Amino acid sequence: MSKYFFDTYATIALMHKSNAYAPYADTRRNNSIFNVAELAWMLTRKNQPHTKKIISSAEKNVLPVIGEDLVRAAHLRKQNKDLSMTDAIGYCMAQRLNMKFLTGDEAFKKLSNVEFVKATE
Repeated sequence: MSKYFFDTYATIALMHKSNAYAPYADTRRNNSIFNVAELAWMLTRKNQPHTKKIISSAEKNVLPVIGEDLVRAAHLRKQNKDLSMTDAIGYCMAQRLNMKFLTGDEAFKKLSNVEFVKATE
């Protein structure tokens, strides 16, 4: 079984039951505390009534961030301004943990170690 690091994009696509993400529905949704924070912000902005429940579920799969991830992410973001720090941290964590970075974010399309899946309805 492949291990994946779920970018917030991938988590949202699964929440919206995107057909393109159906193969990942039963996959452990590994992420970082930064992805959980980003998810909380996105849900709060849209007045999602079940935000607390969704965030509580997402927290169960948070992986530890280490200083090396932060430094590598800062260098990656410096080279690629299209990436947010949250995205860069997640990508660097995925590399360190030998996981595929699962996303549909166009900024990652040409990077290695990415499983790029564009969400569909």
